[in-house]
Amino acid sequence: MSKTNELSILRRELKQKLASGEYDVLAERIFKWVHRTFPHLPQGDMTPVLVLGCAHFIFSLLLCLINGVETFNAWLPFGASAAVIFYTGLALYARLFRQLYQILYKDVVDAFTRPDDIRDLARWLERFSSWGWILIAIIVYVPPVTIYLQPILASTHGLGGLAGWINSLSGHLVMAIVVHHLLAMMCFPLILSRYHIDLYELDPGASPSIREIAAVIRNSTYILSLYATLFTFYMYYLKIPIFPLALLYVLPLGGIFITRQVALSRIIARARTILLDRLRGQIEGLDIEHHFDDPSLISQANAMMSYYDRVKNANSSVFDWRVGVTLVNSLLFPGMAFFLTHYDKIRSFLGW
Repeated sequence: MSKTNELSILRRELKQKLASGEYDVLAERIFKWVHRTFPHLPQGDMTPVLVLGCAHFIFSLLLCLINGVETFNAWLPFGASAAVIFYTGLALYARLFRQLYQILYKDVVDAFTRPDDIRDLARWLERFSSWGWILIAIIVYVPPVTIYLQPILASTHGLGGLAGWINSLSGHLVMAIVVHHLLAMMCFPLILSRYHIDLYELDPGASPSIREIAAVIRNSTYILSLYATLFTFYMYYLKIPIFPLALLYVLPLGGIFITRQVALSRIIARARTILLDRLRGQIEGLDIEHHFDDPSLISQANAMMSYYDRVKNANSSVFDWRVGVTLVNSLLFPGMAFFLTHYDKIRSFLGW
């Protein structure tokens, strides 16, 4: 089988799997399940958020009722905000990965130039959607965070006993899925940067694949920064220490910003290196040193060397200062909340 036919078959197979939902992340699968279970409800992401949020809210309040009416009344506003926060996070990641897969389907897959790259990408997409990685995230995230937070919730809101532990576990289980998707979003650009992607020669940054990938990652940084700010206010409202829990989303957000710059730069640099090597070989193949008396050959060599210099010096910057500013702004709120909740300790440390 020729390389061209193999590429065509692999592209078609990968696009079929993307379109069929075989690589859907868990958040997307949960939302599709809600729509299948309640087919007469309105379509869109808000329907699953409301259905799952209400179910979680009722479950949480029933557990609080076991601890008494006072705990039930105290937890009522916190339980409502928790349901909104948790399932809004799932909705954000379901939408972001949906947009990412649409770009893969429309622009990126057709720009791949090597069959092995398509196979490797298919393997990584399967891993992102696999239950194994989800279970690892749950095991790593849920126990330590629950053990850390549950005594705080018990002392500040009376949410103790077995019912309190179950309540905390249910919320942290959802947040473990959110953290897993955040880490997958952070790793994806680096994985993509290993592949050979066909780009525009003189303006690689304007290639549809690069332009669309950069846009969806930039938009994800905006949206996730807003979500991180909302989550920080929720922790402050719940009287949960901002530090070190803020690191669970601040560090991956910074990772998304960094991996975006590194990955897109590597993709462009690889495409440029391949093109320059090809042009250099063509120029050397003209054998100018033995044909100085051929004006047409000299003219062709000068044109090719001029084009070589244009490709070499073309702007390939992918740095997006707006993403950096958004990230810095998103850190102001956690920093402010940390200062307010630890004001006495900071003042004592500084000797004020």
